[in-house]
Amino acid sequence: MKILDLGCNGKKYDSGNPEDIVIGLDIQQFPDVDVIHDMEESPLPFDDESFDMVYSGHSLEHVRNRLQLLDDVWRILKPGGTFEVIVPHHTNPIGKTVDHYGFFGMHAFDLFLPDKKEKYIRGRFDIVERKIKLVQPLGFLEPIANRFPDFYEWRLAAFMPAVEVHFKLKKV
Repeated sequence: MKILDLGCNGKKYDSGNPEDIVIGLDIQQFPDVDVIHDMEESPLPFDDESFDMVYSGHSLEHVRNRLQLLDDVWRILKPGGTFEVIVPHHTNPIGKTVDHYGFFGMHAFDLFLPDKKEKYIRGRFDIVERKIKLVQPLGFLEPIANRFPDFYEWRLAAFMPAVEVHFKLKKV
C-alpha cells in the first residue's frame, strides 16, 4: 500500500506493514521528511490517484485553506482510498493557539459527504468512522460520547472536554 503522511513532522505514519511505502511530507526538512511542500500551496506535488491512503495527524489545523487541501487529497487518492485524520477537538485548549486555524468537531467533514451540493467542492468522501477522544481521566466515558456525539457536543463537551477527534474517510 502507498501512504502519504501529510505534515509528518519528522516521524512518519507507521502502518505496521513493512511492505507499505510511506511518504512523509512537511513544510520543512526533518528526519523522515521525503517531500518538502507547504500544504497551503496547491496542488500537492503528486499525480492523480497515486495513493491508497493519506494520513494527517495533527496537521490540518495548521492549514488556512483546508477546502483546497482536502480537494487535493481527494485528487491524489485512488478510488476507494482512505483519508485518516486526527485533529484537536474544539474543546481542547491547545486547539486555540495562534498557529491553529479553525476548530474541529464531530461534523467537521460533513461538507464532503456525497449528498451535499456545495459547488465549490469537487471531492466527496464517505465518513467511515469518527471518534471523540476525551481527556484523561474521563476516557472511560468515550463510549457514551461516541454513541451520542451530538448530545455530547451540545450538552457535555463544556464539562467533559475532548482531546481530539479521529476520522476515517473513504473517497467516493
